[in-house]
Amino acid sequence: MAKVPLDGHGPSQTLLTLTHAAFSLDIGPDGGIYLDQNDRPVDLVRFPAEGGHVERIATMAQTGDTNALDSFAVLPDGRAAWIELTSGRTRLTVLEAGKDPVPLVNTNEEIAGPLTAVGASEVAF
Repeated sequence: MAKVPLDGHGPSQTLLTLTHAAFSLDIGPDGGIYLDQNDRPVDLVRFPAEGGHVERIATMAQTGDTNALDSFAVLPDGRAAWIELTSGRTRLTVLEAGKDPVPLVNTNEEIAGPLTAVGASEVAF
């Protein structure tokens, strides 16, 4: 994974090397890189902006159709919103490192990505 200047001038810089392809990617409020790799079960990890050790935010055991799981969103407080599919039901879940996932929306209706934070207090999907 590399970064390049937005103005197109200057060389690319390698940020990190992945063991699998990245499935989704987002940047946290502190500049940390959040991603999940195209691997199951899904591990959502955070690479600190200042370098150092990778932090596992959560591991989600997915069952069924994984096409609904193509996005997550980093929230302004550093937590992540994630679409979880379990036993044929989708729910919007909030993830925080070291804590159990907390359901945000649990419905029989389809919840699918794209998913994004909207301002400081809302999520759109």
